[in-house]
Amino acid sequence: MSRSSLPQVLSRLSPGSPLRDAIELIVRQGTGALIVVGWGAKVEALCSGGFQLDRAPFSPARMAELAKMDGAIVVDDEVRFILRANVHLTP
Repeated sequence: MSRSSLPQVLSRLSPGSPLRDAIELIVRQGTGALIVVGWGAKVEALCSGGFQLDRAPFSPARMAELAKMDGAIVVDDEVRFILRANVHLTP
């Protein structure tokens, strides 16, 4: 998992970005979501259950549909792929 600078993190959440659009859809549908941005050994160690999506291309609509499930959603560092969904995080 790479470390991102604050401007990089904020750019992923800026208005019009795919992640921001996904969050707005999730808020509108009233489901809420736990979203993990980034993947690596530390994140993998926290994850149990759920299912792998084999790098499914990210889209706001896909993210909003997956948010209807109870578990967390894990996306890659660049928010290009959805890696896992319905994941239980055990810190």
